[in-house]
Amino acid sequence: MDQQEYIDELIIKCLSGEAGVDESKELSRWMDADKEHLAYFLKMKNIWDISHPAFDIESIQPQYRLEQLLEKIKGRQRRNRLEIFVRTWQRIAAFIAVPLLLSTFYLGYLQKKESTNHVWQELNALYGTRTKAVLPDGSVVWMNGGSTLRYPLPFEGKKRDVELKGEGYFQIAPDKKRPFIVHTPRLDIEALGTEFNVYSYDSDSLTQVTLVTGSVCVSSKERRILMNPNERIVYNHRNKDYQLYLANPEKWCSWKQGELVFRNEPLQDIFKRLSQMYNISFQLDEMSKNLICHATFKDESLDRILHLLEKTMSIECQYLKNGSSDHTEKQYVKISCKKRN
Repeated sequence: MDQQEYIDELIIKCLSGEAGVDESKELSRWMDADKEHLAYFLKMKNIWDISHPAFDIESIQPQYRLEQLLEKIKGRQRRNRLEIFVRTWQRIAAFIAVPLLLSTFYLGYLQKKESTNHVWQELNALYGTRTKAVLPDGSVVWMNGGSTLRYPLPFEGKKRDVELKGEGYFQIAPDKKRPFIVHTPRLDIEALGTEFNVYSYDSDSLTQVTLVTGSVCVSSKERRILMNPNERIVYNHRNKDYQLYLANPEKWCSWKQGELVFRNEPLQDIFKRLSQMYNISFQLDEMSKNLICHATFKDESLDRILHLLEKTMSIECQYLKNGSSDHTEKQYVKISCKKRN
């Protein structure tokens, strides 16, 4: 058995509650020797959590913190308490539902931020899925397909900073002394204790924030705007323009319950959203682009959505492949109006 296999065995023993006192001390010394070792352990622990889900994460009390687990691994508490704690962590599953677990997504890719000594955790939701996670301060975040969230372990200092690319719905744990700030590539959203949705895909020229409860401050290099509940901000990256609307949060936030709600929207906007969620390109002919759609889809696959649109919108959806610059074939869907007889 080589050194890496031996370390992996020690980690598994610890997470399963089977490690002895000497083995726990040995693993502790290994983690103290190099920060990369600690990051590797955290990655292994997250993989363990994914493979041992059990019940609703919201029933877990916030006092169970990752640093407590590390303290116990270092032998600062008796072995029987370590086993109880590890069994509790085994039951934590930071996902919205079992069907979403089956669809899989990346959780646990860890990296250090070069400018600090913090360990940063990165959560990735695969295209076509959504996921739910609890952050170190007890805040809850839902992530839509194709989204990435980064946050430090633990939150330190006077702010709780996270970084988002894609779409996320945030339910912030109140802390008047430490604002919660979501950083996107173009906007920052600051909150204390509130619920809001952030839409910020790299492939789109718009960043959108929808406020459900409480208040948030949205800021860029150009300006700062204080939002009230049931308001929605749309920021255009290209011309630096802000638009503030009254909004129905159900329409813009229902994706976290598995619903896609479209109300009198042109097909080109609908297929743009589907493209971001499922990572597939759509090519619409001129006649189909401006067809107006009014529909709600609940936990439907992409194939099912396209089938329903074909039945109700008099369009045809054809899967095709084309060559790319890296000499691989990539799939896209051609959308065209049905020809009248």
